[in-house]
Amino acid sequence: MRGKTDEKGETRNIMERRDFLKAATAGIAAIGSLPELAMSLTPARRPNVVILFIDDLGYGDLGSFGCCDIPTPHMDSLATNGVKCTNSYITNPPCSPSRCCLMTGMYTQRFGKSGMARGLPIPADHPTLGEFMRDAGYVTGMIGKWDIGSREQGPLDRGFMEVARSAPAKKPFICLRADGSEVFRTDLDGDYMAEFVDRNKDRPFFLYFSPNAVHSPSGDTPTRYQKRSTATGKRKALAGAIIAVDDAVGKLLALLKKYNLQKDTLIFLTGDNGPN
Repeated sequence: MRGKTDEKGETRNIMERRDFLKAATAGIAAIGSLPELAMSLTPARRPNVVILFIDDLGYGDLGSFGCCDIPTPHMDSLATNGVKCTNSYITNPPCSPSRCCLMTGMYTQRFGKSGMARGLPIPADHPTLGEFMRDAGYVTGMIGKWDIGSREQGPLDRGFMEVARSAPAKKPFICLRADGSEVFRTDLDGDYMAEFVDRNKDRPFFLYFSPNAVHSPSGDTPTRYQKRSTATGKRKALAGAIIAVDDAVGKLLALLKKYNLQKDTLIFLTGDNGPN
């Protein structure tokens, strides 16, 4: 980093181009090498790591990729202030195999897992990203949709220390709190994400945020979200679900800013397998 004086006489810190390119190159390859990165760093240098894995989000659903009828300022800010990857491939279109790939760093064909969730547990002899990060000294958290394998193998069994898991069914979209009040499930997921960061702000953490939104059907998305979009027809409900996810991401970014953790946190945003 170096100081630079602009035309108004104000001094600001900017990153040298060569340093940015080094960081960008590392970031592009980072998800697959997160365990090695985490283990190689001293405790004082360990970054927090957040993976935002959005169900059925299409690349054309974000303003940073040209979408004009759905406002997504928080997710767009990650592209504006970070690195935008425009050339990537999913080798299995359903949800479960792509999640297995993320958790293992392997093509699912390598260990014979392709298809839907039934009978798709990660083999016990294949360590997961959650296990690697936990063993590297991170507090590991998983929020939302697991959708990997059998009922006998949940995220608590595969390296995640704190879990707020969605019900296995796509519905209900509206959940009941302990006090009897209703809450939209994506809002609840966002609250859980904020609580996790708040609890672990003084420790290196790895958070895997995987909301059920924006998987169809999106018909129960609250009107307050749908009316913030100019989308029409069936797309309006989808737009509302995307906006709800963006608001959840906004909660995360605001909390990182509050605790001055923005520069100490790596955030990766991706869809699981493209639009449904």
